[in-house]
Amino acid sequence: TASGVAAAAERARAAWLASGGCSRLLRCAGYSPNPLDHSLAWHLMTALQAANVLPTPGAAASSDAGAASSALSHAEQAAYDAEMLGTTLEFISQLQLAGGLCEWALFVALTLPDLPSAGGAAVRRRVVRELLALTAPEWMGDSAREAFLTSTLQLPEPLLAEARATWAQYTRDDAARCAALLAAGTAAAAHDVFAASVAPGLFLAGAWT
Repeated sequence: TASGVAAAAERARAAWLASGGCSRLLRCAGYSPNPLDHSLAWHLMTALQAANVLPTPGAAASSDAGAASSALSHAEQAAYDAEMLGTTLEFISQLQLAGGLCEWALFVALTLPDLPSAGGAAVRRRVVRELLALTAPEWMGDSAREAFLTSTLQLPEPLLAEARATWAQYTRDDAARCAALLAAGTAAAAHDVFAASVAPGLFLAGAWT
């Protein structure tokens, strides 16, 4: 019967997952001579998760975990979550190393799941913040990329302003840093920069009158 076939398929899938089948499936050596090429692994992982073949990371901690996650114990789910997180982070690193793909690295970063064992959404927020700061020279001043970040990826403008402030600090552009901090909503930090660095220059230039 159809239900019997489905049950047998689920048992086979559960045994495959328990025996480390997912790890073997996503191993780079299985499809590329380049041990740093995680592109297919990430695409395959997300496609199979969308099809409910692979468990969704963090599903063991969810009350509405479906059949795809019920095949794993909590310990197995934790190990699986760590592997999925590693695959995503490795692909982000690969996109960064390729250069000129900052918006796609951020796209992949936004797919990081909320994993209670790894700090929940804090991991995703931290990775996105770090990527924005690291890749600021690539997207700053590029209207198409900035539109992609704010409209398509729906990153909040204050988050981009925070990255601009970090880059301005690195380039020692105090005026730009002050403006970016104001745009990021950190008025106290902007005031400190203005009082310590921007205002003295304006005073000496006679711009205070």
